Amino acid sequence: FKTPLFSCYLPGMCEIDDVNLLHLNKFLKGCKMLFNRDQGGKLNFDLYFKKALTYEKYVYQLGENQNLHNRHYERFKITADRQKAIKKITPLNILVLTEPWCGDSLAIFPVVRKLAETNGCWLIKVLRRDENTEFMDHFLTRGGRAIPIFLFLSEDFKLIFRWGPRPYEAQQIFETYRQQIQDGEIEKSTVIKKIRMFYSRDRGQEIMKELLSTMKEHIILYS
Repeated sequence: FKTPLFSCYLPGMCEIDDVNLLHLNKFLKGCKMLFNRDQGGKLNFDLYFKKALTYEKYVYQLGENQNLHNRHYERFKITADRQKAIKKITPLNILVLTEPWCGDSLAIFPVVRKLAETNGCWLIKVLRRDENTEFMDHFLTRGGRAIPIFLFLSEDFKLIFRWGPRPYEAQQIFETYRQQIQDGEIEKSTVIKKIRMFYSRDRGQEIMKELLSTMKEHIILYS
């Protein structure tokens, strides 16, 4: 097993074993990322958006978690004044990195969905994180693949801003107990329950407030 292509990138590779297979996989991933970039070396968000799941197909993959997703959606309310403001925001493409099991996503995604429906000109699509790790690695949080991550793109698929994986108030709950988790004084699952209680009490209002505030900084509004 030796070709000019592989001898160029993988010197000395003449047979398939575990080590060479690992190098080959890395090389092919690199090729994939090159094809997913434009001529300037930037990520081709248009390509990723086209291959991403529609919102409807993703929700179908939630399985039993559809019930919690739908509950958060129904409990989230938008006042008339907020609706008027949301409808003035320019059209957007929103690319979401997430997984069906993600508890934060089950609370946050329904809010973003209802905001998009209110605007009427936002299109949402979804990339499964674990199937798109090479793309996910461009949007790490503290070096980890935390989700959900929402990428807000212009109509011509330029990145305007990213948001996630949690609203500030929810993350502060985790930060309050971070050291205690590391010291083994409290179970991480107990802290996650506190965050879920926050989502339940807040009913999407803090998520909406934070998102709209960020949009105000980055996005042009209609007159």
